[in-house]
Amino acid sequence: MATDAHLVALDTPPPAAVAPRRDTAGARHPIAGSATDHLAVADLTKTYPHAAGTTPRSVLRGISFAVPAGDAVALIGANGAGKSTLLHCCTRLIEPSSGSVEVLGQAITTLPHRRLRAVRAQIGFVFQRHNLVGRLSVLTNVVHGAQGRLPVFRAVAAWFNALAPAQLRAEAMHCLDLVGLAVFASHRADQLSGGQRRRVAIARALMQRPALLLADEPAASLDPGAGDEVMALFHDLTARRGITRVFTSHNLHHARAYADRIIALADGAIVIDRPAAQLAEADLRGLYA
Repeated sequence: MATDAHLVALDTPPPAAVAPRRDTAGARHPIAGSATDHLAVADLTKTYPHAAGTTPRSVLRGISFAVPAGDAVALIGANGAGKSTLLHCCTRLIEPSSGSVEVLGQAITTLPHRRLRAVRAQIGFVFQRHNLVGRLSVLTNVVHGAQGRLPVFRAVAAWFNALAPAQLRAEAMHCLDLVGLAVFASHRADQLSGGQRRRVAIARALMQRPALLLADEPAASLDPGAGDEVMALFHDLTARRGITRVFTSHNLHHARAYADRIIALADGAIVIDRPAAQLAEADLRGLYA
């Protein structure tokens, strides 16, 4: 993971805003984690302190859910609902205030940094802002995806494409080919369009060979056509490999089309947790009222 080394409005008016309560009708998944869960979150909170004399700001309030291996979960909700913070807390890129997170059977909230890094090496993360190194080549950026799973001395060498083993470069080219960008391998990353950079970020995440993939609005800031292409690609490549995935989105069509299950947040709490097939866009539109 690069940081560690490495959601369609209709013409009809929206219903009243969703009340802050949990709707788990028909939910297939337990709250408590199990041996088959790749991600289990229990009573997670995140509170930021305010200036002296003011009330602290609670971004997450008692979040609990579990994601079985191979499932796809969409996190939806209005801006400020806590979606991105939740994703980052699931890897301790943001430290939770309380609660627990288990990833691939490891209770990461209590792990020392060295062991946390080993777990993070199995988690891919597609960031909203790509986190590509613009001055480096597209191929080099994808090679960087392997750093978390390499010994330290080989990870350092992998930062420089010319020093990376031929096997790594060949694997990175294969990942670029999967996202349709092999022809751009030698281009600087900052020469690509927004949609192309999203594809490179997906290729870099695949290069990590993750068991769990977290994506923060993978189609954000793209025009509708490019956004649809990126989401279809993201879904197809990860589903084909059985990768467990959790993604945030403001696009309700994407959430219903590419997730097995939808979890909606409002004011830092879960208000809906149901299989995507049981939800229509009308059930969700009130989240954005």
